[in-house]
Amino acid sequence: MKVNSEEETDLGHSLGRPIRAVVTLGLAALCVLLLANAFVTYRATQQLIGASHWVEHTLTVDSQLQVVGSLVKDAETGQRGYLLTGEPSYLDPYNAAVQQLPAALQALGDMTTDNAEQVQNVQQLKELTASKLEELRSTVELYQQGHADAARTVVQSNLGRNKMEEIRATLARMEATERKLLTQRQQSLQNVELKERIALILGLSIGLLAILTLGWALHRMALVEERATAEVRESEEWLATTLGSIGDAVIATDANGHVRFMNPVAEQLTLFKQSAAQGLPLKQVFPIFNETTREVTESPVEKAIATGKIVGLANHTVLVRGDGSEIAIDDSAAPILDRAGKITGVVLVFRDVSAQRQVEKAMRISEKLAATGKLAATVAHEINNPLEAAANLLFLMRDDAGLSPEGVLYLKLAEEQLARVAHITKQTLAFYRDPRQPEPLLLSAVCERIIDLYRPRFKNKGLELNAEYDNGLRVFATEGEVSQVISNLVANAIDATKPKGSVAIRIARGNDHQGVISVSDDGCGIAVRNAVRIFEPFFTTKKDVGTGLGLWVSKEIVEKLGGTIEVTSDGENRGATFAVSLPLYDSQKALSSGEAG
Repeated sequence: MKVNSEEETDLGHSLGRPIRAVVTLGLAALCVLLLANAFVTYRATQQLIGASHWVEHTLTVDSQLQVVGSLVKDAETGQRGYLLTGEPSYLDPYNAAVQQLPAALQALGDMTTDNAEQVQNVQQLKELTASKLEELRSTVELYQQGHADAARTVVQSNLGRNKMEEIRATLARMEATERKLLTQRQQSLQNVELKERIALILGLSIGLLAILTLGWALHRMALVEERATAEVRESEEWLATTLGSIGDAVIATDANGHVRFMNPVAEQLTLFKQSAAQGLPLKQVFPIFNETTREVTESPVEKAIATGKIVGLANHTVLVRGDGSEIAIDDSAAPILDRAGKITGVVLVFRDVSAQRQVEKAMRISEKLAATGKLAATVAHEINNPLEAAANLLFLMRDDAGLSPEGVLYLKLAEEQLARVAHITKQTLAFYRDPRQPEPLLLSAVCERIIDLYRPRFKNKGLELNAEYDNGLRVFATEGEVSQVISNLVANAIDATKPKGSVAIRIARGNDHQGVISVSDDGCGIAVRNAVRIFEPFFTTKKDVGTGLGLWVSKEIVEKLGGTIEVTSDGENRGATFAVSLPLYDSQKALSSGEAG
């Protein structure tokens, strides 16, 4: 928070005219003196750079002289070794020196163009070197032509040694000149360094004097600022305490949408600590999406900054928290304006409305289920009589002696399924409150009957069916309940699998005395966004084909039997597996409790 303008005026007048005058004159004098000192220091620095350059240049020339002398020596050494041994490898140093000497001499000449004496020395050195190389070349050629004695005679004439002595003398003369220049330039460098130190000391003295002069005035100003800062800090602490006590989550940003403040509730909902979120763009701390479409929702902060008005969040918005979990939220954002009406930030207030959304969702589902129950009761009443008539006709057809065994089997299956349909209509979606008593059921036998029913659909679609059973597993339930669950899963697998695909049905013993019925397919799979809703009533991905009740009814039946149903899928187009776990029938326990009777 800022101190208001009247307080700022009073604090400013409390400084008094004398303090203002001292501060103004002191700052002006300090600026003038510092500028003058900066100019002197700049001149001294330029001179120091120049002197350092010439010292470095002298050392470079001296190094190049050493290079030239070494190359001439290498050439002579290679020639002598070759003449003594006749080995061509001894000519390697000679050949290298012949190749490198012209460039080395040219570089030396370029370095010494500023000194007339050295220019003459370099010219003389080039002539002597050329003569020496000619002498070396002639002896090597004589030896190579088979005139070894003639070559040695040239060497023994001391002509080459005399030229080498002249080269060494010239190099020594140039080195002596460079050493003399080095001494002069080092002395010049020391003088410049002394001037620079004096300029530095003078500048420090001026700065110290200015600091001492302004000390009293700055001390007085510091007292005033300390008093004003204390008042501002107290106001900010009061504001932070107030915001921290609000039951809703609060996030404040700057004008660029970067987080400046979060209260504890905002930290709990976003799972970001203020210390970690400070300075981050709001989108990183507060990512929001549409719950249904999963599209990114427009940031209310950006909208508030753009419009300068209070804005609310769109319906069905979810916040993705720091750990990846999601919560439904409702919020509003308002711009923060300074005294001039300029936007300096935005304050965002939001709350978790997940519980409210769940209540609303449960109410909608209850309304749908109530309507469905009424409709189902009407349907059951209207179609019960036709179903009974059809069942009677199928029963009479079974006594026809002209039917083949396969026809009898199909009539029997049709009769069983028709009875099951009649049973479902009578129960009006009551999840098989079967009047018949539960009994031990062999899971493999129930699965076989379901497969026989759906075998034509497998054949028509060209699907491969793989069935594996543990034939000894039994559960204690009514056959209609278990058949309903397995039938729903098999029908869904057939619908989800493309032609020429495969479906696998397995019955195996699971953990904790459970029997596991799994139905797998290699079909369209289940999208991640649908996996959490797949057992909800009226949720379906089959568009006009499905009702969205099959899996929900199956889940209710399984849980009533004390079991669980789970689904696994790697995503779309990667198939899915539904696994139903039911408590296995324990015959000993059943006998002791009277269930087997």
